[in-house]
Amino acid sequence: MPETTRLRAAQFRWCRYALGKVRIWDMKRKMPARSGNFERARQIAGSN
Repeated sequence: MPETTRLRAAQFRWCRYALGKVRIWDMKRKMPARSGNFERARQIAGSN
């Protein structure tokens, strides 16, 4: 029983981590004009 709880906690942590990464990537993708290289940011967003 404690094993499944630990596994679920690990999955939850990974899910939150992934969601945070996606949110940061989305924010970067939405405003690439701040970095000055809009074209390159769009290429990177397209390749990933």
